[in-house]
Amino acid sequence: MNKRYESYAEKFLEAVEAAQKICISSHVSVDGDNLGSITALYNFLKDMGKDVTLLKSDIIPNQYNFLPGLSEIVSPEDFSGACDLYFSMDCADLDRLGDNRDTFLNAKTRVVIDHHMTNEGYGNINFIEPEISSTCELLSEILFRTNKTISNDVATSLFTGLSTDTGRFLYTNVKAQTFNVAERLLSLGADMNMINLNIYQSKPIRKLRILEIGLEKMTEALDGALTYTVITREDMERAGAFIYDLDEIINFIRDTEGVLVSFIVKEVEDDVYKVSLRSKGNLDVSKVATGFGGGGHKNASGLTYNGKLEELIKSLTEAIKNEL
Repeated sequence: MNKRYESYAEKFLEAVEAAQKICISSHVSVDGDNLGSITALYNFLKDMGKDVTLLKSDIIPNQYNFLPGLSEIVSPEDFSGACDLYFSMDCADLDRLGDNRDTFLNAKTRVVIDHHMTNEGYGNINFIEPEISSTCELLSEILFRTNKTISNDVATSLFTGLSTDTGRFLYTNVKAQTFNVAERLLSLGADMNMINLNIYQSKPIRKLRILEIGLEKMTEALDGALTYTVITREDMERAGAFIYDLDEIINFIRDTEGVLVSFIVKEVEDDVYKVSLRSKGNLDVSKVATGFGGGGHKNASGLTYNGKLEELIKSLTEAIKNEL
């Protein structure tokens, strides 16, 4: 593993040093690992004196505004240049780059750094490690081996992704090495207090209102092994909530005693739904998600469904039953 990371670091530096203009983008439905990895890489490359642009692929939740460098992100329509080096971070497939897809494809060197098991390597340089906890852990391992300075800002962004993608170090994707990386990032100045305050301890009222609605609508199935809830557009309007305010509902219903797996259905438009799945222990919800054209990780996956809600819930419940 160490030799592979050393090889990654060598290829990473070769690509960076040869580049004149570098782009890094978020993916659609951003999360802490994605935003942590892109801001960490942005600041690291800026510290090397490189010309770097951060590109936005989707709405960014307010709780991540503290991340150093994120205020510099630009929308694709406001970027008229070209990149000779493009980094796709924490992005399992090309389509999740959203409106930045063509900019990525037009770049001479396209680097994919990711930890999703469904990532087939759509770059011409691919650093993909499905067994690692997060893209921020993988990026940390690479940056550690460049022998370049890692600033407090870079360490804070990396620790953000490490924390959020491991559920604050509660998920089964956490290994001993994850804690070793966390310890090193803290020693480099990662501001854990700022991360906790912004992400975990500053919830807007609208988020609590939509959480209440989600819990009120929770349904049990499969003899208590499954819980799920459905959030409609009407629910969202009533709570004044945004799509990214729904993320924590799934964790609450999963953490119910006796529950092994949970899902939340989010209505996007008529007969279009986004589904998030979570599980405990060794139950692999990525197998369920893949069956519906989605993907993700063993304990956290997602999918988009076009069709009737009743059929979605019936089919999902049956697929989950087959995995129990």
